[in-house]
Amino acid sequence: MSAKQRTTLGAGASAGGKRQPQSSILSSFFKARLLCFLGVKESALRAVSFVLIFGFLAITAGLYFALQKCRDDNIFPTVTIFAAPRPFSYFGGRPDLVGGRQELAVRSWLAVAPEVSVVLFGKDSSIFDLARILGPRVTAESDIDFT
Repeated sequence: MSAKQRTTLGAGASAGGKRQPQSSILSSFFKARLLCFLGVKESALRAVSFVLIFGFLAITAGLYFALQKCRDDNIFPTVTIFAAPRPFSYFGGRPDLVGGRQELAVRSWLAVAPEVSVVLFGKDSSIFDLARILGPRVTAESDIDFT
């Protein structure tokens, strides 16, 4: 076969005009599928990004307008958190490890907003002490006991 004939034949064709080998057909098939998949993946990524950004903007706008309405009406929503802490003990005027964690949890709830109040359920004296230490936004209820 001359050099001119070799250049005119395609990459997968042979001198006899035979079809491409099957491995070449399969590889081109998988390449086409891969490119199609990447296009779908890219489109899905764009759609998810759009939904996330739109959702974030919608939630932000909703919260903004809710706060504006609260300022206009001078009505603030209140949040009450109900909890049933485990009884704990005090050593040297400070709570033990369990009590320290529970006190930290209640303090973090109170730090969220001034409209948050906490109701602690239990009959143990440590729960009443915790409510007394943390102030008027924390109350202890002994009528309901989960222990």
